Amino acid sequence: MEDQRYRLLVQELIPQIRFNLGDEKRPLILQALFTLLRDSNDPQLSEARRSHARYAMDELALDEVLDFLLGTLCLPNLEDRYRSATRKILLGFREKAVAPAMERLARESTPQARKYLIEFLAQQNAAAIPLLTRFLEDKRWYMVRNAAFTLGEIRDPSSLKDLTPLLEHGELRVRRVAMRAITRIGGQGALKILLGVAQGDDPDLRRLALLSLGALKEPSAIPFLLKTILRRDPWLKTLGEKRDALKALGEIGSEDALPVLLQVLRRRPFFGRARFDELRTWAAWAIGRIGTAAALESLAGAVNDRCPLVARTAAQACSQKRNEQP
Repeated sequence: MEDQRYRLLVQELIPQIRFNLGDEKRPLILQALFTLLRDSNDPQLSEARRSHARYAMDELALDEVLDFLLGTLCLPNLEDRYRSATRKILLGFREKAVAPAMERLARESTPQARKYLIEFLAQQNAAAIPLLTRFLEDKRWYMVRNAAFTLGEIRDPSSLKDLTPLLEHGELRVRRVAMRAITRIGGQGALKILLGVAQGDDPDLRRLALLSLGALKEPSAIPFLLKTILRRDPWLKTLGEKRDALKALGEIGSEDALPVLLQVLRRRPFFGRARFDELRTWAAWAIGRIGTAAALESLAGAVNDRCPLVARTAAQACSQKRNEQP
């Protein structure tokens, strides 16, 4: 086909797509858009033809077309081949599809549809970050939450500076999602932020930060976690924080924590025994998660502990490790 003929066909196709958006013509619309997207990037075609296809894609970057595609993406019973094609077409519209996708995400209530939209936004990678960052200043808390969550899925360290102020957002749900997004991004930058939050004034975020330190699996967080566990607190008013620090140490799984974990496990206070036994149980769990020969050997004595929960946790850890051995 000559380039001139291709240009005329493309010009005829644009209004045909615009005025036939609907369920009945959905397969044909997707096929036409996918063909334009393919032609716009095909190095085997002439530059003129690729240019005509790109022009058509630009002309079709309209609200009604993007809404049709986003609606298609969210359909519950759509065939996989059509959903895959729809996602690729939307990605072809690049950042032009980000704002409509965010608005659609705010309206969707079904978990599966939200999953499809977030996956699409995350696949935009760096192209979506500038617009998503602007949504962090939106007055609607749920838009801020959605943008923060998506930035966490993209995992670009440059987003940390924009997510950090959300840890002081007025809506708790935004603060929690921002914390999770920072954790998803990870790295030393995230570690520094989480350590700061773990020492902050917000008790809800402090505990979430402790668990997040475990999710990062950064050994450099161990000294702070040990300090949290060893902090003097005879009445265990900070039981929750100490428990979360023990969980985090188990997730990191380093033998460097073993001496303190054994100290907690072997402690038998006269008062508040039940509360301390909860800590001892989590210490046994963390030692089991470390899983080295030295850790399991130190845990063997706890199999016969006076506290049934401690004994059962220790026995399960030792038994599981034996079963994993060839």
